[in-house]
Amino acid sequence: MRTKTSTERSPLRPSELHDGETQLARSTRYAAELCRRIPALADDVAHLLAQLRALHRAAAPGRLRPIHGAPHAHQWLDGPAGLGLVDFDRHCFGDPELDVATFVAETDFEDRARVDVDALNRAFVDAYEDVAGPLDPALLAAYRSHKRLAKALKASRAPRADAAAKATRNLRRALRCLKEMS
Repeated sequence: MRTKTSTERSPLRPSELHDGETQLARSTRYAAELCRRIPALADDVAHLLAQLRALHRAAAPGRLRPIHGAPHAHQWLDGPAGLGLVDFDRHCFGDPELDVATFVAETDFEDRARVDVDALNRAFVDAYEDVAGPLDPALLAAYRSHKRLAKALKASRAPRADAAAKATRNLRRALRCLKEMS
């Protein structure tokens, strides 16, 4: 039996819903802009979106619960009572995999020479599952790929000579994440 997370125990009830359909709509907008900026990525983007749609369709319904919505590394405070989340402006009903993928996807871009990213991500997932119960690995990979697609778009917007190359690398990371899951 799983224990409720602190966001689930809170008397506050979110008014927003962020489910797979919401994320797919956002990623579809991101994909369209990315393809306008770098047309050569259109086939890979279409392939990614098709895979993401299939994963969200296959996900078990009714798993939505209160989540933080954006618990990346800069949303945590380390104090005498332990770690705590701040900035609940994205508090919503959603898949718990969204919260975990947000954290994991952000740490994926940390300097691996300074941080053992894989160990940190494993520890985060394990600790989350210890409290909230098992996560759907396919849905976790899907949300992680959504985050990497967003990173690809962000890279394409940068006024840098290597913007297209960075965007391409991030898009390939999104595709690789789904491939590793299968």
